[in-house]
Amino acid sequence: MKQLIWVSLCAAWLSHAYAADEAPGAAALKYLDNLKICAPYTYSYPHPFIKGLRGQNIIKGKMGGNCLVTFIMRER
Repeated sequence: MKQLIWVSLCAAWLSHAYAADEAPGAAALKYLDNLKICAPYTYSYPHPFIKGLRGQNIIKGKMGGNCLVTFIMRER
């Protein structure tokens, strides 16, 4: 779980550090708060290195004690 939070935090930080079209906001922090308790939430962000891609981290909830998270990269 700590690794997932670390990877998510880095993706959230990098996406705003390299994306000129979006300013950092509360959405990344809300995503991390929901990730800690496995509450359903979707966080969308521009890819930190590849222009034209948009990432989505989707927290779907818990199943059997595990937090279900899906990571998607799509063209804008």
